Amino acid sequence: MRTETQRITTFDRKVERIERRAKSPQQQDHEAPARQRLSNPVVFLIVATTIAVVGLLYLIQTSQVAGLGYTLSNLENERLEKSLENQQLTYQVAGYEALPRIEPVVRHELGMLPIDSHVFISVPRPASDELQVPPSEAPRHRSLGERIWNRLTGEAQASNTTGSAP
Repeated sequence: MRTETQRITTFDRKVERIERRAKSPQQQDHEAPARQRLSNPVVFLIVATTIAVVGLLYLIQTSQVAGLGYTLSNLENERLEKSLENQQLTYQVAGYEALPRIEPVVRHELGMLPIDSHVFISVPRPASDELQVPPSEAPRHRSLGERIWNRLTGEAQASNTTGSAP
């Protein structure tokens, strides 16, 4: 069983459907503006604006790339200049280290003279036989690992295996 309100709402719906069918197509177009098409000038403006924005972005990006290219070129030239300056400084340092340049400084400012002859002085034995020559120590035998470690760390021992002074 239907209630009274349900029957009235059903009746109202049927009446609305009949009224809609009875209206002309022109009246229906005015009532439904949500489905209207865009006019040609509006479409043209949207397309033109999109093309202008894309073109502007392209120009901005191209100018930035060109600017970065100029910066890169300038940096490359600066690097070459610094490299040339470094080579010139290396040449100057080599000139200052040359012996003909150092010799006058050593002679005049430091008062050094070149060695012309070698003189060897012989030292006599101790005046007294009571003084004994200290006994030489027997060389200590080191393992292979110890010798390798000493060479790696730069430690060394001097020994005279012939028994005579140089």
